[in-house]
Amino acid sequence: MPKNIQLNGTSTLDIVATQKDGIVTKRGFLNNNIISTDVDGYLSKYSPIASIKTSNLVASNLTPTPGYPTQGACEASNGSIYFSPRQAGFVIKMTLTDGDWVCDGTSIDVSTYNRGGGWWGCTEANKKIYFSPSIETSNLLVVDTANSDAVSIIDLNSISTRGWIGAITINNLVYFMPSNSDVLLIVDSINDTFTTVPLPGVPSSPGTPANGCHGGVYSSINGLIYGIPSAKGYYIVIDPSTNVIKVVENSKTALLQPLTHWGGCESSNGDIFMADRTAGGTSKFIPIINVNAKDINDLDKDTLDTTSVPLDKDATFPYEGCCMMPNGMIYFGNQIGDGTLILNPTTKEQYNWTPSIGNDKFSGPIVSRTGQVVVGPNRNSTSNVFVIDSDVIILNSISTSKNNVY
Repeated sequence: MPKNIQLNGTSTLDIVATQKDGIVTKRGFLNNNIISTDVDGYLSKYSPIASIKTSNLVASNLTPTPGYPTQGACEASNGSIYFSPRQAGFVIKMTLTDGDWVCDGTSIDVSTYNRGGGWWGCTEANKKIYFSPSIETSNLLVVDTANSDAVSIIDLNSISTRGWIGAITINNLVYFMPSNSDVLLIVDSINDTFTTVPLPGVPSSPGTPANGCHGGVYSSINGLIYGIPSAKGYYIVIDPSTNVIKVVENSKTALLQPLTHWGGCESSNGDIFMADRTAGGTSKFIPIINVNAKDINDLDKDTLDTTSVPLDKDATFPYEGCCMMPNGMIYFGNQIGDGTLILNPTTKEQYNWTPSIGNDKFSGPIVSRTGQVVVGPNRNSTSNVFVIDSDVIILNSISTSKNNVY
């Protein structure tokens, strides 16, 4: 039976998996991660992908002008999905209505506050969505889902160096991963106040703050937060129980530079996978952190795997973000080009998929409670949200295309 995964400090069971006549009718989720869903051994015996069938593009009142480039998304407790507006003047909200996803791209107006690079990544805490302020963005955006999606900001001008990418909720606290800033940003969602924790220096470069994160992953193994490094030869690990931050730098982590990695996710066995975004012409791979540490003082027991999942160095498909699908596979969001990657985290087998999405660009995939993978638009010319439906996978020669996943 797959082990339970806890994310965002909650353990609320949304849906319980059941099996009827050999068809999976519902899947169990715990904040976008699959939990103990074993029914007569069926769900624990998923085979690798045998075939990929179809996918959907969901469009409502989204328009190419002024464009809706997003960077990440999260599913709120109200059932809607909110997309982080990287450069857009609105927050895209997608809601399941009568079995169909419907997008609203105009109601949540944030154009007054969007300056510079916008917001990259978001998370929910206490029924509020917190959007991570990237470089040059002085406002932390908050959308109150319990108050008609009212918009407010938390002013960060008192922080001298700003820029965070990715947000993780643990209990009532939201942790923002430092990309350009030299501090870890922590927001208390009870009263919307914030504190900062100075980053340690890079061991090989004293005095240089260990930033450069492009997202982070909460480990269900040890309760630590692992930063995803972008073009850095190290990564940071945060203990949210003490706010102690440590830098992991060694001969293995040196291989991560100058490669760029945008986002990551945890697999069912607790390993952390990073999404590779490196351009062609460089030897590339999917880095994997094998998490064995019990606490922040035990990090030498973790290992970094840089050889199990090599990628074609000439590939033109950089990946932005990844998520674990209901069958345990890892889906990597394709940012450029008509193609994507699905990986078996156990066997390391790669499955290249080319859905018919034309020139549309997407990034930042998440798994919704319906079991669908949802990916936001990443370019001004993209006016759709990409949804991989429940019928895209055939497992054990049994099709789940009966659309019974809701």
